[in-house]
Amino acid sequence: MPTDEFILDLISKLPFILIRIFTVILLLMHLLFSVVIVRQTRILSKIVEAKFSPTIQLISVLHLMASLGVLLFTIIYLFFLNL
Repeated sequence: MPTDEFILDLISKLPFILIRIFTVILLLMHLLFSVVIVRQTRILSKIVEAKFSPTIQLISVLHLMASLGVLLFTIIYLFFLNL
């Protein structure tokens, strides 16, 4: 492939590559947010003991697992499956 074609091909694909990278970065930030929520929920449950504390902890852990699942699915879909 000549150099000119390579550069033009790279320029035409660059916006899609940047969108993929920014999507993964935003999902990583959401995963970090989920970890913070789990940590804060556990600290709050130790301080304030209520009947629904285990339920809230379960919801926060499920949110963390869902965030991780979405991140993994997105990475697999965007970078490994060329659809």
